[in-house]
Amino acid sequence: MVNERFSRPGPLIVLLGTAFLLLMLTGSLTDGSGAHIGLRLSFGNDAAIQERPDGLQIVLPRGAATMTYTTNGDVPTPGSPTLMTEQEVGQVFRRWSLVPTSLQWRRPIDGHQPAWVIRVASFNDRGDPLEQVSRTVLPPNDHGLRVCSLILPPGAFFDPDTGIYVIGNRILDQDAEDVVQYPEDHRWWKYPGNYLGRGRDWERTAVLEMSDGEGAMLGSWNVGVRIHGNNTRGFAQHALRILFKDPVDVPLVQGDDRGGYAAVVLRAGGNDQGDAFIRDLLQHRACSGSSFETIQGVPVVLYVNGEFWGIHNLRHRLDDEELARRHHVEAKGFDIVEDRLISYRGAASAPRDLGRMVAWAGALDPSDPVSYEKLDRHIDMDGMAAYLASQLCLGNADWPAQNVRCYRWTGARDSLVPALDGRWRFMMGDSDQGLGYVNGPEHDDLADLLNDQAPFPRLFSYCLRMERFRAQVREHVLRMTEGSLSEGRLLALIDGLQEDLAPVMERHARRWHRPVSKAHWEQELQRLREHVRRRVPYMIEQARNDFPALRP
Repeated sequence: MVNERFSRPGPLIVLLGTAFLLLMLTGSLTDGSGAHIGLRLSFGNDAAIQERPDGLQIVLPRGAATMTYTTNGDVPTPGSPTLMTEQEVGQVFRRWSLVPTSLQWRRPIDGHQPAWVIRVASFNDRGDPLEQVSRTVLPPNDHGLRVCSLILPPGAFFDPDTGIYVIGNRILDQDAEDVVQYPEDHRWWKYPGNYLGRGRDWERTAVLEMSDGEGAMLGSWNVGVRIHGNNTRGFAQHALRILFKDPVDVPLVQGDDRGGYAAVVLRAGGNDQGDAFIRDLLQHRACSGSSFETIQGVPVVLYVNGEFWGIHNLRHRLDDEELARRHHVEAKGFDIVEDRLISYRGAASAPRDLGRMVAWAGALDPSDPVSYEKLDRHIDMDGMAAYLASQLCLGNADWPAQNVRCYRWTGARDSLVPALDGRWRFMMGDSDQGLGYVNGPEHDDLADLLNDQAPFPRLFSYCLRMERFRAQVREHVLRMTEGSLSEGRLLALIDGLQEDLAPVMERHARRWHRPVSKAHWEQELQRLREHVRRRVPYMIEQARNDFPALRP
């Protein structure tokens, strides 16, 4: 029974909340240096903003009676400043980076060159909106990474009541779920804040622009934005989920030319944010092309209303919509079940069906070869063996009781497309606690799995009693440690990501203090390399010895 004395936040939590609100108000009133840019207005069939050597060329539809603009991210209204045919516009730069965004927030170190944003709207003589366009004028790209720019009303992120990125007034709402739960579980990452809000009520509208490493515009889209993730919401730099209003056919993730994106995630390193920053992306890259689904991505630099927002990893959002995009079918045909048999997408009956499958697997005679064949009719057994082998090699410490998902296709089966054959198949989840983030290189992750009584570990354990499945896992481990997860390949991937991020990492560290410095980041990468050099031989030895943890 909960002690009623602690069922609501006490004076300390209210005092801390008030202090952060005062800091927020102080930060939000601090202006940065102004900037000026020349604007030229013309009229045509399609609204657009084009960069020119002497400024911006703004094209608006014929018939517009009023043209207005903003330079702070707000949506222009008829009452906003009027845009003339030719003029010079200044921007008073508001330092939203001075607004605390969690308990771990620290004031950025100055020295970040801002971008310049403008939103232009046109209205007819009745004041009805016609067209709206926006543009971010970026500083010179000296790092070669793709650049994303979010343009949105400042209150969408920073308003104390409705801003999704800040601690905000939610901390003072004694009926908010996270405030009620905080006294029972007061770990810092569950500290109450607006950033814990979920669902459509906590989605905000924005414009997302993206340019390539040479500064060429790739596209501009109207999007919804939400805070993404679970416990990592407590970090100062939040991950962002980007929801497109219409499918996007531009290949946002390098190496993926399929287009049709419904959503992507701007991930901020996960739990590895303050260390190597790359563990999750690294491991998914290493497993790309496997028989299980992975989440590919690319590092980008993000600006919010013209302010430098640091490095993020632009990633696929692996859900039913993404599966449908990959396999050219309707999303409604997929069931996805995660962790402790929780329905993530699809039919409510799917967790019960999979739970029965786990129980049935435990009742089968593991010495009978027919048992494997029976399970293989319902589960992609070789795919599960490959998935299991990869996770054991990578040593994901936040798995398999969580960060595990599997899916099945419930529509018309297609034997020529493995993902559409109706069997349960696996999806690789968050891996930021793998490759030495928690455990050492000689840690026996298989022994941990065998002692875990959650549903998915039990399924793996039941199947590992079958010689055929155990041989498949052993074969996949040996094949992976010579190929996709070999020492040479993993080290090459680390080197490549370091080369990508190094030119901007010092600026990122000054912005977020996670990692605390570029030097610290480089030390963590070296520690990651040493882990790989010792982990790969250990897994080879485990496989060649037929996994000692499985012996009676």
